[in-house]
Amino acid sequence: MPNKIGKLRWASLTCLLALPLLSGCGGTAPTISFEESYPYAYVNEAYDIHDVLDVVDGVSYSFDASYQDYYTMSDVAIPVSDFSFTQTVKFDVHLIVSASSGGFTRKKSVDIPVKYAGDPIDVLLETGAMSGWADPGVNKEITQDSDKMHGDDSKSALSISYIGSNAYEWGTCVLSLNNFRLAPLWSDKDWSNAILTFWVYNPNEKPLDFQLRLVDNLTGLLNMDWTKQLDGAEYRQISCAPGVWTHCLFSLHKLGVDHLLTYTEDESRHDEFLVKERYEGAPDSGNDKVYSYRFYVDGVDVVPASTYPEVDTARVTSDELPDKGLENVPLDTGWQNSVGTYDYDAYMGAVSDCSLRLTFPHPASKNFLVLNPELAVEGYKTLTAVPDFTSGTLQGYFMFNDISASVSAQAIYYGSNGTDWVSSETVAMNLGSKDDKGWQLATLDVAKLTPTAAVKSKGAIRICFYFGSANLLSVIHLDTVKLVA
Repeated sequence: MPNKIGKLRWASLTCLLALPLLSGCGGTAPTISFEESYPYAYVNEAYDIHDVLDVVDGVSYSFDASYQDYYTMSDVAIPVSDFSFTQTVKFDVHLIVSASSGGFTRKKSVDIPVKYAGDPIDVLLETGAMSGWADPGVNKEITQDSDKMHGDDSKSALSISYIGSNAYEWGTCVLSLNNFRLAPLWSDKDWSNAILTFWVYNPNEKPLDFQLRLVDNLTGLLNMDWTKQLDGAEYRQISCAPGVWTHCLFSLHKLGVDHLLTYTEDESRHDEFLVKERYEGAPDSGNDKVYSYRFYVDGVDVVPASTYPEVDTARVTSDELPDKGLENVPLDTGWQNSVGTYDYDAYMGAVSDCSLRLTFPHPASKNFLVLNPELAVEGYKTLTAVPDFTSGTLQGYFMFNDISASVSAQAIYYGSNGTDWVSSETVAMNLGSKDDKGWQLATLDVAKLTPTAAVKSKGAIRICFYFGSANLLSVIHLDTVKLVA
């Protein structure tokens, strides 16, 4: 449907030129020009030929449209009326344009690709740039076969197939749900307590297992995959039996997600929100045996938890959630000269799931990192309160690559008027000896971080770390940063 779905994606296609047929005498032969980019035609929706043809005043046009039925190899005519035709089957349209003026007639042809006019989410998940991404061997197509769609209100479904020799013991990525173009289409825009819902029809002999891959690169608090789970089988997967429709419901809140996971257009956010699938009839991984299977997915959406009150959305305990260190609160990107990324390969001990990796592309005399616990409380709710810096010990593990090990800390508060910021003194932290992996425990009595003026509250709204000797080659890791009594 050119006016709705067709605008989502445009095809740049090479026009197929037929030998021009000229007739008449006197006057000037008309020209026929096709647009360089024009929309697909969609099954059972009117196609406006103005979208493909540059119409010239004073020229008379007529059209012949047809398609080749690849089952019978016969050519089938399509009626054209008032610059419009409607294709009823999913075969590309061959359009011949005849232009007449001044006693001359010229003909040109163009092939217009045809697709199903699916649900907007299905259209994006089929081939919509990043939204259409899947693991090698996976192919996705929109289908409007009523036997492959779930429910009378369904407009389309996704036919997903795999062919290859990799058994993917850890699951195959089939749906990428993190693209920014999908975000406005979800029923739930808030995600404070949301559920991912979709239906699966499995026509195979063996079950299909479905699992989410969730990576929250904004806070670093979540990195869940097939082999990296929170706790117990109930979080692992949903099994879809052969020959029936199965309703897959994943509580995102239960799995540790309470804000939108997305890959933004400017790439400032690159969270992962993927659906992975594993076929239980696959051969053993690594035996190079080629195999294939197909299944159908319908009704993909993120909805409020109230839509399915029977689903358990209770958050797992904080002990079960990976990595709650202060290094995982949002970075204050407007006030630092380091670049921070979450490193899931280097972390300190079993209690951690990742560390914060710092580099310094523009090193200065005083290189620093600023953490924003205020945003963690108010925006992303990964903390219940900003840290109280009246007593206790600020501690954390640091790993330095090739620089002199030194780190200082500073706390920032709201001033007594509730708006101006007040900073503490900058105090060097005590560094312990390195362990066998190079980690050093840094500690500091927070009583030494005395504010330089009166403050509104005892909670630090920013926590700053300074690395005086960092340079272009420096890499620093932080892990398990916390305030202890």
